[in-house]
Amino acid sequence: MLCVGALTMVSCNPDDNKKDDVIIDVITTPDVQGTEGAFTVVVRFDGTVCRNDDGTDFGIAFPCSEVMKDDNSGWSEDPSLIYKMERVETDVEGNWFKVVIPTEKDTLEGKPVQLAADGTFSWDYQTGGPESWTTVDGEVEITTGYADEANLKFVNKGIVVFLVSKGWKKNQAPCVEATPHHYKVTLKMAYCGPEGTCPGISGGINGWGCDAMTKVSDTEWTYEFDSKEGQEYKFQGSDGKWSNEIMFYSENDSDFVKFENQTLGAEENIVYEYTDQTKYVWSKCGDSWTYVEAKFPQVVFNLEIKGDDQEKVFLHGPFVDNNWNGVEMTKVSANHFTYTLAQEITSGTEYQYTLAADSWAAKAIFEEGGTAGSGNQKITAEEMKDVVYGFAE
Repeated sequence: MLCVGALTMVSCNPDDNKKDDVIIDVITTPDVQGTEGAFTVVVRFDGTVCRNDDGTDFGIAFPCSEVMKDDNSGWSEDPSLIYKMERVETDVEGNWFKVVIPTEKDTLEGKPVQLAADGTFSWDYQTGGPESWTTVDGEVEITTGYADEANLKFVNKGIVVFLVSKGWKKNQAPCVEATPHHYKVTLKMAYCGPEGTCPGISGGINGWGCDAMTKVSDTEWTYEFDSKEGQEYKFQGSDGKWSNEIMFYSENDSDFVKFENQTLGAEENIVYEYTDQTKYVWSKCGDSWTYVEAKFPQVVFNLEIKGDDQEKVFLHGPFVDNNWNGVEMTKVSANHFTYTLAQEITSGTEYQYTLAADSWAAKAIFEEGGTAGSGNQKITAEEMKDVVYGFAE
């Protein structure tokens, strides 16, 4: 048994002769001995630990680098390869669990993950970040993992490492059986990635592997599956290498950033419409890969004007007599114009709005507060919804 922090420090304040007591919490650990040639990790979980009606634990898995996938693309979820943490029977206060991992390696990385109510494994139930961990005894390096969870790296075999975890990533354990649903996820977005790949979905729904989505059109993909509420997921390229994810333009960062994991709820029909390539892109796009060319049987342009009412607005592009002459749009209301281009158009085709059929003097301003006409826009979907903030004079 080891007691840590059983100490009171007293300091004197010379200005007012008052004493300030500083009390360090006492952490008493259970009596656990190390095993030669193995890493022994003992953790007190202060967050909820799920238990069955008969008093047994749902279980806490301990995936580690010893059993990573051969292609090094992720951590294995094969139940036969993942170490199980066992409850330590002790009179010491707290929920203490231990795992013993024999290995020839000099270092080992791992992290506890609580099993769900049905005994299944899910990465969604990891512990919190490094700030939620306390090292009681032994040597361990605690770093931030992919989704802000903690990764633990151990360096001393034969010596027990005692730790305290203050909570699970979702601030609750999966103690209640989640409601099952049949979900359909639709992604409306052109794809850009390595040859032979397409959009895919990874998450707790498939063990954070990657399942390719079904192609509906060049700009629409679907994926149907049965799962429970609370599972996390995100989009990536179907090669499953995490090298090609959807990114969105963040005004705060003035740059494109990756999406956070999405979480399944009660809604079963989930649609993501990311057709605007100025706001949503694939991270693999650039010099190596370009968007898969899509062809639309027709394109509907819907234009909303912020500011002064306009009597006429013209749409320009190579599709109008192949010479960029303007075609007059239909005025629906004071600030709403529309035009249906009834011909096959390739994605990426450029277009522009002006106030005259044969002049570029008054080009549309697509940026709020802008004064100069904006550059040409690109067709990315069968319906283009544009907002302009006036026209340059």
